[in-house]
Amino acid sequence: AWKTQEKKEYYSQLTDTVRTYLENRFNIHAMEQTTREIIKDLKYASISEEDKVYLRKILHEADMAKFAKFSPSDADAYSYLGKSIDFVNRTKQKENSGN
Repeated sequence: AWKTQEKKEYYSQLTDTVRTYLENRFNIHAMEQTTREIIKDLKYASISEEDKVYLRKILHEADMAKFAKFSPSDADAYSYLGKSIDFVNRTKQKENSGN
C-alpha cells in the first residue's frame, strides 16, 4: 500500500500533466488556476458538457487526495491515470484526414 505522501505526489504529478494538456489544448492558464476556475474558462471551449463533468470529477478527486484528509485506495489512484488518459483521448484535437 502507498503512503499518504506518495499518493499526494502521484496525484500532483498527474494533475500537473492534465493541467499542462489543458493549457496547450485550450489555451487557458490551468497551472495557476483552481479547479473551479479551469471549468469556468472551458465554458466556451470546444468540449462537450459530458467531458467538462468528467474533467471536474478528475480534478476534484485529485484535489481531495492532495489537500483534504482523503486517502483514495490504491485501485482508485491507479484508475485516476486511466481517467486522465481517457479525458485526453476524448478531447484531443482531431487531425485533418488528407485535406
